[in-house]
Order: sequence, then C-alpha cells, then structure tokens
Amino acid sequence: MALRIRETPSNKWPGYSQPERIMYLGRALVLSRKRPKTAEKLLQLALEMNPDFVLARQALIELCCQAKWFEKADTWITEYRELYPDDPNADLYQGWLFFVQKQYDQAEPLLKASLERSATVAFRLLDDLYAKTGSREKSARLWQPNPAPYRFPHFPTPEYISETPTRYDARAVRKRLKANPNDVEAILKQAEYTSTEGSESDADKLYQRAIEIEPDNPTAHYLYAKFIRYWYGHPQRESKAFERFMAAAKLCPTDPVALYDAGDVRLHMAHLGPSEYEASHLTEAQHIFEQALKLKPDFSEAHFHLGMCLSFLGFHDQALSHFDQVKDDFQYPVGYWRLRCLCVLGRTEETMEALVAELSTEPGYEGRRLCAALVEKSGYPATALSLLEDECIIQPTNPYRHWYYAACLQRSGRERDANAAMKRAFGCKPTDPNIQQVMGHFLKEMGHPERAEEWYKKAKDHAD
Repeated sequence: MALRIRETPSNKWPGYSQPERIMYLGRALVLSRKRPKTAEKLLQLALEMNPDFVLARQALIELCCQAKWFEKADTWITEYRELYPDDPNADLYQGWLFFVQKQYDQAEPLLKASLERSATVAFRLLDDLYAKTGSREKSARLWQPNPAPYRFPHFPTPEYISETPTRYDARAVRKRLKANPNDVEAILKQAEYTSTEGSESDADKLYQRAIEIEPDNPTAHYLYAKFIRYWYGHPQRESKAFERFMAAAKLCPTDPVALYDAGDVRLHMAHLGPSEYEASHLTEAQHIFEQALKLKPDFSEAHFHLGMCLSFLGFHDQALSHFDQVKDDFQYPVGYWRLRCLCVLGRTEETMEALVAELSTEPGYEGRRLCAALVEKSGYPATALSLLEDECIIQPTNPYRHWYYAACLQRSGRERDANAAMKRAFGCKPTDPNIQQVMGHFLKEMGHPERAEEWYKKAKDHAD
C-alpha cells in the first residue's frame, strides 16, 4: 500500500521544505522505535524528493540497524561510503551494524575510532559491547575522564555540570529513589539514561518532575533544554528550549554556556521563522552572544556564532573581527564564513587568498561545493567550475558531484558541456530512480519539458 502524504501547512513547520518535514516525521518514529515500516517509507520519500539529503540517509541507516534489517543496512552504508567518503560517521554506522550482528571483534575498532566524533552513540555501543563480552577492564577504562565525556561531546559544558562521566547503575538509582523519591540528582540520571534508550515521553516527564522539585536547580533546566533541542528535532520545540536555557543562565549568572546555547537557539529560529521574525531573532541572538562574551572574552563558539549573526544582519566588517578571534583548533567552518564576508565586501585579493587557505585544509566535498557556490555568486564562475571539476576527479563514481558540475556549466552558458556532465552522472547509476529524477529536473531547466517528462516517468516506474 502506497504511503499518502498531504502537503503540510507551512505555518506549522515554518522555514522547512516538504522533504525536511517528512524526514523529521520519519526520524521521530525512529527515535520512538515505533512503526519502523512507516518510518522507512517516510525517509525514503524524503530522499526521493532530495537525493542529497544526508540526514535522511543517516536516519535510514539508524533505522535498519535498530530494526536488524541487516541487508538493507549494509546496502545503505555502502552507498553512504560512496557518496561521502570523507565522513567518519560511515565507520560508526559500520561498527553499529557489526555490533547488532554480534560481530564484536570487527565492531570494536570501528566504534573506538568513532568515539571522539560521535561520542554518545559510540560510547553506548562500546559499553554494551564490553558488557556482552565480559571485558571489565576495557569497560572501566571507557568510563575514565579520557576519552571524551559521555555528556554532549564537542559542545561547551557549564561549570555546574561535571564533565567526568559516571556509569549509570539502574539498581543504585532505583535504590536512591526508593529511599528518597525527590532525589533530583537520581531523577536526572534516570532521565538521561531513559532518553538515550529512546523513551522520550518518559524522559520528558522525569525532567519536568526534577524541575518541579527544585525549580532553582540550573542543572535540571540546562539538561532539560538540551534534551528538548537535540532529541525532539521539531522547530516548535526551539522556543521551549530557549526558555530553559535562559532560566539556567539566570540561576548561574557567572557561567556563559547557557547564554551561548540560548543565543544559538535564537540564531537557529531566525532560519526557521517567516521573514518578519528573522531580523528580531538575529538581533536578540546578537545581544545574547555579546553578554556571553562579556563573561568569557575568549569563548570561540560565541565569537563564531556572533559573527554569523552580524553577517546575516549585514555587518560583515564586524563579523570578520569576531571570526578572527576564533581559536585555530575550532571545529566549525570559520574559513568558509570569512570567505563569505570577504566576497560580499568585494575584497577580491583577500577573497582569493582565503579561498586558497580554505582549500589547503582539504575540506570534504561539502566544503568545496559551498566554496564553489559562493565564488560563483561573487562573479568568479571559472574558479567555481574548477573546484567542482576537481570534485568530479576526486569522486568519479559519485553521480551528485557530476550533477553539481553540470548545473554550474549550464548557468555559465555551456549547455553542451553541461549535457555531457549530466550523462556522466547518469552513467554512474543508470537504474537509480533518484538519478533519473534529477535528470528530469536538469532537462526541464534546460528547456526540454517533453524529454524531462520521459525521465520522470522512468524514475516513477523504477521506484514502483
């Protein structure tokens, strides 16, 4: 039976495209561990609408591993490696698949390699693996302060939250709650563990209970805000997370991290809301980041996100000054945002120098493609074409790299070369309905609606 999706009103999911709305619905089912077949159909539909939708592919892999659909998981992981060879998450997914297949010897090295980048998932899988194989010494070492803490890897952590991980002991927590049902620390431990097990509604109730018992506890507000934001994945939850972050910031006014997180929420909401709300959200985020920097002047995350706000508001010179204050080991793409500001300001020589510096760091395909799009918009189509052509050489079997190159050639007026690049894209996976659909889009843009309809029909026939 075909899945029927009716157009979601845009006011319920402001700023989200239809594929994104469908993906989030499917992802919610994956997290709830309910109706896996429906979740699969939703995620595949989102991927058909947008073949380069990374989050939809990742959610499909997680679903297949969770549901123990081994053949499907292996197929999706293989395709993920082909499309995104530089993405370390591929090792995590392969390790996850080996784990559910009980191939522990093969799973362990892959999960350990993924531990620093995807600490929460890899940590849980490794901990379960050591428990199943009886490796007590390895399990004990895993829970030491090194490697990365279990809670919120690669994110700033408030001073009132311990970064040293502690093993969740269900029996000990139950014992503490039996002795004292209002033990907030035990309730928070149980809520964190419950959320990682996929029981979002139970975790939500536990966090709310902790706040009811101790409304002046900044840890409860902060952890609840993190849970709301990173587990539900729904735009309408952002305002609730913002309130909790601000409550934590007021309860601990000397710590800048909760303020930073609140500003990050507002910055994100500026992308989601209707146009009349964008400027107000950006301005509010700007003031919040400025407050965080008063408390901690060398706060790289706050400098970076304040720079983004200022750039969106049109203050590119001020944005550059904040990007320059970000530390060298910072994980976010500072170079790309500096390049963006320099392009808008028309500083040609500095733009080219920044472009060379950005590409010398060997960014993944996404970094090169973003740079190419930016350079093309700034009036350097030849440089953009060169960047995209390099991607086709680096990943000759990736159809989407050829498609981006073809689209850029078409915009440059080189229709014959664009058609040849599109044929190469099609040649990578001639029976893939997603590629056939993209071929239809391409022909439609080139002014061949009849030929486009033929490819749309082929894509539909293969999908059915």
